[in-house]
Amino acid sequence: MTTPLEDRLNPDAVLKLCHDLRGPLGAIGTWAHVLGDDRADEATRRRALASMAKDLRELKELIEGLTDSRSPDPLEGSGE
Repeated sequence: MTTPLEDRLNPDAVLKLCHDLRGPLGAIGTWAHVLGDDRADEATRRRALASMAKDLRELKELIEGLTDSRSPDPLEGSGE
C-alpha cells in the first residue's frame, strides 16, 4: 500500500527536482570553500557572497514553488 504522496511522485519530476537543487547547492559549496581560503581577495569575496545570495534566492523560489498550492503540482511531472 502506498501513501498519497508516493502515489503523486513522478520519477522524472523527482529527477528534475534533484537536478535543479544540485546546481545552486554545488555553487554555494564551491563559494563557501573560496570564502574559507585566506588567499581570496576582497573582490573575490564580494563576488562569492553575491553569487551565494543569488543561488539562495533561486533555492527559496524553487521551494516556494513546491509548496504553493496555486502552482501546478511539480510532483505530477510536465507530461513531456
